[in-house]
Amino acid sequence: MSEWKFRRWKKIKIEGFQLHRFISAAATRGIGFRGLRMVDECQAEAQVDARQFAALKKAAGNRYRITVVGQFGLESRLRQLLHRTATCVGLLAFFAIIYYQSCFISEVQITGYEHLTEEQIRKSLAELGFYPGALKSYDLADLKTSLYSELGDIAWVGITYQGTLARVEILEAAVTPEREDTSETAHIVADRSGYIESMVVKEGVAQKQKGDFVQEGDLLISGLVPITDKSYTRKPDELFRSVHAQGEVKARVLYRIRRYQPAYSVTLAPTGRRFPGLRLKFGQWQWDSDRLYRPFEVSRREEATLMQMLHPLPVQFALYWENEVEVCLSKRLPEEIQRRAQQQCRQAIKEILPKDGQFVKNDLSFSEKENIIEVIMLIHSIETIGTDQPFSAPVPEPSEQEEAPAVP
Repeated sequence: MSEWKFRRWKKIKIEGFQLHRFISAAATRGIGFRGLRMVDECQAEAQVDARQFAALKKAAGNRYRITVVGQFGLESRLRQLLHRTATCVGLLAFFAIIYYQSCFISEVQITGYEHLTEEQIRKSLAELGFYPGALKSYDLADLKTSLYSELGDIAWVGITYQGTLARVEILEAAVTPEREDTSETAHIVADRSGYIESMVVKEGVAQKQKGDFVQEGDLLISGLVPITDKSYTRKPDELFRSVHAQGEVKARVLYRIRRYQPAYSVTLAPTGRRFPGLRLKFGQWQWDSDRLYRPFEVSRREEATLMQMLHPLPVQFALYWENEVEVCLSKRLPEEIQRRAQQQCRQAIKEILPKDGQFVKNDLSFSEKENIIEVIMLIHSIETIGTDQPFSAPVPEPSEQEEAPAVP
């Protein structure tokens, strides 16, 4: 950018006779004109440096009239702004708002996750105080350390800021499947009770069959495999080889679970009385008018958000009505109790069934005791129940032929 753009210039109008002589005389004194234009023989327009304007006025004397038409240039604009108090205050407020806005997180972008869900990661970040609208004053090193503890199987976390945008990159740890050690001898025993549904033996001898009931610890597949001695020097039950039993045993496992429900439902009946209120949230600070006055002991709130924004400041403004209600008890219907029991059953299935479990059916029974309904659930599931149990192979005793002394 050339130097003249930073100067303060005055646009002037020169009036008088023989203007060409005056302009030549001013030029000899070092006064320069820019954009000189002759309007007629007695009038001209030009632009002159504001620092040379006083010398030009002196040179004009009483013979020529010089009128300032306008001013321009960066210096001139700045002088005009400094003389306008409201404009200066507005500019300062604008830059203060821009700076304050840059101190808050406007958006959190998460990438790199595979097995974890974005909802899980966002929930963990929010619990640690890292969410849209929060201040960017969080120590990122502490945040990463806390995420390692919260999320568990992650190998690396990267958190960077791009303006008000926070980027969170997750690298999950590689899960290496454990290899089954088949070098040592082992039986397969039941790790829970159930009724045998199917058994596939790859190595070893099956000890149970379909329909048998087994308790935890019962032998399912033996690692002692009998062999036949064709020399007939040993009894059939003395010859065997020890292996690492392998196979898959599925059983119907029964879970007996108790859950409880209230015999009466609580309803809130409006009385018709209401009271208005105000809620204001600015960043992490929040104020509610019910801190000053709360007219009802039991009430239900109806709220309407009038303003909510993140830019230029995280602000939320809401109005609400506190509606007074009365607490009423009513006997619950059998259909409602049954529907709630099914929900409790589905929740219990999610909690207790292993990943390989296959839900079959559930049986429900109800009993009422002191305004409490007891729900007994019998959940049927098909599951793999076998687990390895190492053992030491017994050493067989020598036969009579082996013990007989040699004949000389």
